[in-house]
Order: sequence, then structure tokens, then C-alpha cells
Amino acid sequence: MAEENTETEGAEATEAFPEYGFHAYTSLFPRLDKKSFAKLKDDIEATGGNHTPIMIYQNEVIDGRERYDACKALNIYPNTAELEEPEDGTGVDLMAYVISANLHRRHLTTSQRAIIAGRISTGKLGDNQHTEETVTVDDAATLLNIGKKSVERGRKVHDPHIRQRPLRNRRGDARRNKCERHQISDMKGCNQRYSQKAFRTG
Repeated sequence: MAEENTETEGAEATEAFPEYGFHAYTSLFPRLDKKSFAKLKDDIEATGGNHTPIMIYQNEVIDGRERYDACKALNIYPNTAELEEPEDGTGVDLMAYVISANLHRRHLTTSQRAIIAGRISTGKLGDNQHTEETVTVDDAATLLNIGKKSVERGRKVHDPHIRQRPLRNRRGDARRNKCERHQISDMKGCNQRYSQKAFRTG
């Protein structure tokens, strides 16, 4: 009897690490930097892998890619859960799910949310990933809880072919255009920092 338990424990200890791909929507949010990723690994190692479940959909990670990579680096079997289809057969709105899950965990500024809204409304997901599935400006504004003007500025960060509002002779219009150009410039800088700096959870 003892020998059987020993064999079972050995089998569990050597269980192969599950290999999953990453869904394209996981690229909507930036990767952690080295310092934050190291902290995440420390947290997972301290809890023995008892972390928030990594969500899997059709054999791909849909939420939790940082936790997955941390577990893989530590050789700790990951805590995963399957994202289930609704019982009414309507299907899972994966984009809405990913955005909702990340907004719940992360404290994003309006500019950061506008950058994501610009991505989903232009089909540019980040990490050199693209999709033909884009959403309208109105839907992007609703998903990210921002105004449509913020979405439009986010779109201009990602797509230089989107036309800027033309300058007018009237002083008020000129001031508004100058302000918008500064906002877009600031947002481009935010996008670079946003892509390079960490968000604190994976």
C-alpha cells in the first residue's frame, strides 16, 4: 500500500507541464517588466501555485499569461480553469471578457484605456498582432468606460492614416486643434511607457 502511494506521489511530481498557446486578445495588455515578473514568481512560489486560476479557452490562455509563464519558469503545475460557454448558446464575448478581467485587476488611467480602445477599434492588438475583428468607436468607449473623443485620440496613436481635424482660421478652433495635438503626442508617449512598464498583475 505504501509503495502505491509513493508511486502516485512520484507520478504527480513529474506530471508534464501543460502546453497552451496564447489567444491574440492577451496582447491587448502589456507584458510585465523583469522586476514585476520576478515579484509575481516569488508570490506564486510562496503560495505553492495557489494563485488566481489561469483561464483557458479552446486550448489557449485567454487570461493569465503572466501567471502561466511564471509557473512554467518555476516548474510549478499551473492552476487553470476552462472558460465555459454560456448555457443559452450565445457564445463567449472573448474581447469583452479579457477587457473586463483586466480592468478589474488593473488601475488604468484614461489615456491607457484610450490606447486599448484605439487598438480594438483599429485591429492593432499589440505585440505585432492584428485582427480583422474590430469594434466600433461607440462600443470601444463602452467597453473601456471612456468618452468617444478619447477613443478617437487612441485610434490616432495606432493608425497615422486617421485624419487629424483640420486647422481653422478661428482662434477657438486653432486652440482646440493645438490642444488635441498635444493630447495625442502625450498619449503616444504614454503608449511607449505603457508598452514598456509593468502592470502589477498578470
